[in-house]
Amino acid sequence: MLEEFGDQLIVIEPHTSEELAMGWGNDRFLMYQVGDPPYYIPYVRFDGLTNAGGGGSCEGAANNYRPHIQGRLDDLGGLAPVSVEGFWLLGEAGGTETVTAKAGFKLEDPVTLVSPKAFLVVLENECLGTFDHIVRKVHEEFVRLTSVGDSVFIEASWDVDWTNPNSENFECVAFIQKLTGDFEVYQAARLPFRPDFTVQMGVTVASIPEGSGMVEFTGIVTNTSEYEDTFTISLNDTFGGWVAEFMVEGEGGFHATPSVLPILSEQALEVTLRVTTDAEIRFGTGGLDFYSTNSERSEYEDVTVFNGSPAIVAVDDDGSRETTCVYDALDAADLLHVKWDVQHDHDTEAPTIEDLAGYDIVIWYHGISVGGLSEQEEQTLMDFMDTGGGVFLASQEHMSFATYGTFEQDYLGVDTYTSHVQADSSFGVPGDPIAGGLVIDMTYPEPQFFYDKADEVSPNGIATTFLQSEEGNGIGLRADNGTAKCVFMSCALVAMEGEPGQALLIENAVRWLLGLSSDVADDIARSQSTTMRRIIPNPYSITQGPGLASIRMRLSGEASRAPVTLDLLDLNGRVVRNLVQGTLPAGTSTATWDGRDVAGRLVGAGVYFVRFNTIEGEQNQRMVVIK
Repeated sequence: MLEEFGDQLIVIEPHTSEELAMGWGNDRFLMYQVGDPPYYIPYVRFDGLTNAGGGGSCEGAANNYRPHIQGRLDDLGGLAPVSVEGFWLLGEAGGTETVTAKAGFKLEDPVTLVSPKAFLVVLENECLGTFDHIVRKVHEEFVRLTSVGDSVFIEASWDVDWTNPNSENFECVAFIQKLTGDFEVYQAARLPFRPDFTVQMGVTVASIPEGSGMVEFTGIVTNTSEYEDTFTISLNDTFGGWVAEFMVEGEGGFHATPSVLPILSEQALEVTLRVTTDAEIRFGTGGLDFYSTNSERSEYEDVTVFNGSPAIVAVDDDGSRETTCVYDALDAADLLHVKWDVQHDHDTEAPTIEDLAGYDIVIWYHGISVGGLSEQEEQTLMDFMDTGGGVFLASQEHMSFATYGTFEQDYLGVDTYTSHVQADSSFGVPGDPIAGGLVIDMTYPEPQFFYDKADEVSPNGIATTFLQSEEGNGIGLRADNGTAKCVFMSCALVAMEGEPGQALLIENAVRWLLGLSSDVADDIARSQSTTMRRIIPNPYSITQGPGLASIRMRLSGEASRAPVTLDLLDLNGRVVRNLVQGTLPAGTSTATWDGRDVAGRLVGAGVYFVRFNTIEGEQNQRMVVIK
């Protein structure tokens, strides 16, 4: 319908319930005497006059609406007694995005307008990924237009304070309506977007890894209006005590006092912000305020400095799962980072190259069953590496979903691959700077075969294998293409969650990407403590065969030098079956149980305990047996 009627049809949708509800929607329904909530939906009026209702389907609704629209256009002869002109713009005040709309209404014909009220409306499209033309904000005021040529101007500004707004999908509409009788809409118009000025900061993130340094940010302010304007540029200094100064093109030097200067129409000036830090490891955020005298609009542009640490962004692309292991590892290593949670914080949107500009390292990890990178995401990481940024990509199904090409060959360093070889454990290649000597168990939800989809990858000339599965398959590569480095894990990083060695692997990967030395040998002992890992499955059915219960254990070097026992006990503490008696090698081992006692009889359903005894102590886990 919008394509068919073009600018002759404007759609606005005020909602009255659930996430898109707003008070103005209730007001409109009451005005039209639709009834008390809940209202009958759909309720559609054209120019405030006729209730067109729905149509049962999109095609049926279109056939129903078409004669109402065409009849109204015929009655008016394509003209309305009032003209509407105006514009809207985006701004920022106090760190909050704002919308400002202005409109002028002029009486063109000698008619009497009855109780005319003017409206400014902010709409948003693709709300919740589905709904268009949704009313978000409204300003209304009664106006007087008595004689031909009379004009009135109204304007309003609103904070963008609703959930998950997307300013790229905003639009503004102005209309004037009769507020008694038949509620005729005299005229309506879409307002064009007209920025009065723009500010473009080249890069808004920077790092001073060694601390006690200085960094500069450069931006451009442009007067996009058709008039000369006077701008005030001032520090919004929230860097927490660091020294901040700025300089505008044409000025003699850096300063902390505001700059007040005229800027001609279409003129652009360069602005440089300089920040000097101390030795403290922390973030610092601050920026500049830009204020237009003509429009009385201000815009705040902020920047962030990572001090005493590289700038790291961790992209959690793990679906609905909340993964904290990466952040915990970075915190433990005093590595500053920000979180980009694709699912929970960014409405399933992955970062673009513009979002990553200025960061030193991107850690991008998928979960256990979410596929790999899209082609656009691959391009984003290639663009990032082309600027010298380091990438740590953990994606166990990327090779299975990818179209093997430039990204995999020239950036990940993959020569050949085999999908879904699986990995119950991971072993660092001896002597490797990232994982040499590490042994890390992999734990997946049940059924394990469904989620364990590690890919085998072999390196080409720019890469080296640093991680292998228990079968000796390569499941991790580190590559250096001469411009940037990449660490690629073709197994699930989140399957290592809770393992001490995982944090060490993440820290060492970051150090390698930065070109720092990392001696993992001194830390292997703390990642290889003795523990009973997991019983799979639990509960265990003794009637659904064939099948064995698996009990996974990990032994330190010290514990491997003395006998160990693994026993199944009943609730009275009696030994039902001994599963291990003797020594086991350091690292991960697995014992199995077939559901039978020491005499070979199937045990009864109930609760049992598995007891693991070593020279380093005793551990117990509860096990449930069902029929």
